[in-house]
Amino acid sequence: MNIVALLTTTRIGQSILWIGGLALAAWALAASLVAAGRSQERARQDAQSLDNLRTRQETDHEISSLGDDAARQRLRRWMRDDKPAL
Repeated sequence: MNIVALLTTTRIGQSILWIGGLALAAWALAASLVAAGRSQERARQDAQSLDNLRTRQETDHEISSLGDDAARQRLRRWMRDDKPAL
C-alpha cells in the first residue's frame, strides 16, 4: 500500500499529518521570531557602533584642535600617580 494513501485515508495517518503540520508551523514561527530577534539586536549594535564612532570623531577633533601643551595637560589626568610619565 502506498504510504501517502495510508496517511491520508486512515484516522491515525490523518492525525500524524495534523500533528506534523502543527509541529512544522510551530517551528516556522519560532524560527521567524529568532530571526527577528537577531535582526533587532544587529540593528541595536549597529546604532551603538555609530554612536561610538561619532563620539570618537568628536573627541579626536577636539584633541587635534588643542595645542601640544593643552593636549598633554588634558591627557595627564588619565595618568596614574604611581607610574612615571614617559
